Amino acid sequence: MEAFALGSNLKERPVIHVTAALLIHNGKVFAAKRSSGRHLAGYWEFPGGKIEANETASECLERELAEELNLSTEIGSFFMKTTHDYGDKKVVLHVYQIASFMGELQLVDHDEYRWLSLTDCTPLKWAPADIPIVNRLATIL
Repeated sequence: MEAFALGSNLKERPVIHVTAALLIHNGKVFAAKRSSGRHLAGYWEFPGGKIEANETASECLERELAEELNLSTEIGSFFMKTTHDYGDKKVVLHVYQIASFMGELQLVDHDEYRWLSLTDCTPLKWAPADIPIVNRLATIL
């Protein structure tokens, strides 16, 4: 019987580091629904995006919130990190609370947004990487 290493012929899946923001106002958290034509279209998520080369997580989050929502932000404290394997890629999600934000909200990459209480979060269809965040929201809402 010939010996072989499991997975030796499998293509290495990429690991993508992304950020997510917890924007909280009046005891509610901001969530956005991914627009059609995108990966996980129709799923709800906390806004953010892919960390670019030579960019910190905080810099990425500030840039992404400006690009996707037209918001100027001050990044607050680190909240948590989650990891989810989507099969073709693994996503590591770095989650930060937002200390302050201002601007006129404009959706670019999302179809809809909502300000959610903790009980409002439960029935929504969340992106898998965001589910652990929803589960931990009780500690801050």
